[in-house]
Amino acid sequence: MRTPDVPNEDIIAAGEQIRKEQRRVTGFALRKELGGGNAKRLIAVWEDHLKSLGDEEFGGGALPSELEETLKELLSGFEMHIRKLAVRLNDRATSISEHRVQEVMEAAREDKEKAQAELVDAAYTVEELEKDVAYLTSERDEFYADRKKAQTDIVDLKGTIANLERDLAIVKNERDAATKARKADEKALKGEIKGLSSKNKSLADQLRKVEAERDRMKTEVMEARTDARLRKEQMNDLMERISIEHRQPHEEAQAEPPDQGSSS
Repeated sequence: MRTPDVPNEDIIAAGEQIRKEQRRVTGFALRKELGGGNAKRLIAVWEDHLKSLGDEEFGGGALPSELEETLKELLSGFEMHIRKLAVRLNDRATSISEHRVQEVMEAAREDKEKAQAELVDAAYTVEELEKDVAYLTSERDEFYADRKKAQTDIVDLKGTIANLERDLAIVKNERDAATKARKADEKALKGEIKGLSSKNKSLADQLRKVEAERDRMKTEVMEARTDARLRKEQMNDLMERISIEHRQPHEEAQAEPPDQGSSS
């Protein structure tokens, strides 16, 4: 997948930030600051930005101050000062050439320093990328190990599911058989309950008759006990009278005085 280009505005802002931190602006420094992007394109955008700033500062078609001064001198006294002007122009040309050489050497030195900085940033970036590759490789190995374990777990789960489905089928069959047996038992039980209900009704009638007979017999027993008690009382009274009557003649005989003739 192609990485989207970083907007020029973001590249320029990143370069300004690097300059504020007093660091050299390089392609890799920009890439590090932005978190991505092509280093060559980033530095190219930044250099174009610097060139545009130079055009704005020195544009407008104005002559250098040296040439402007020389032109004024030519206009004021061309004929009188032509030789002096030529000498001065030569001196100025020599000075400008030396200045240009110095600028070229300074630019070369800056380019060399920039290249060295680019190499340092590139080395750091390569080191960071190698760390990322090592980390991603480790993550990939862990992913493959986890996937392999997951595949093994899936196989085990499929086996477990198959066993559970088989057990479920057995349980369903047993449940259906139990349901049929229960329904048959309920039907038979309803018949037994119906029969027991009729039998209980008959037993209840018999029980009521037995209770009525029991109450009648209980009444008869109470009446017999009362009659027996009365008879016992009468018997006791009779025995008491007989005892009294039997003791009375004997007591009277003992109470009579003894015969006088027989005593002398």
